[in-house]
Amino acid sequence: MRLQIVGESVRAIEDMTHGKLLSKYSDIPWRNIIGLRNIISHDYANVNYTMIVKIIKNNLQDLDNTVSDIITEINKQQRELNDRE
Repeated sequence: MRLQIVGESVRAIEDMTHGKLLSKYSDIPWRNIIGLRNIISHDYANVNYTMIVKIIKNNLQDLDNTVSDIITEINKQQRELNDRE
């Protein structure tokens, strides 16, 4: 399930940046995304598929937009570092 991969990626980013990157984007419920990943991975017999469909319909576009903003910020910072060298 792709939502599981999203949750794993969010957790990895959170760990790698010690919570500093994602905290800049507090409008996204990062902890809930990680929690959903845990439910899908470990409690899959109790997954509420109605809730999953609701999340997909109502929240994925905001997440996609925020991830695009994060990528833009990282690329900008990388260009600035390269310009200093």
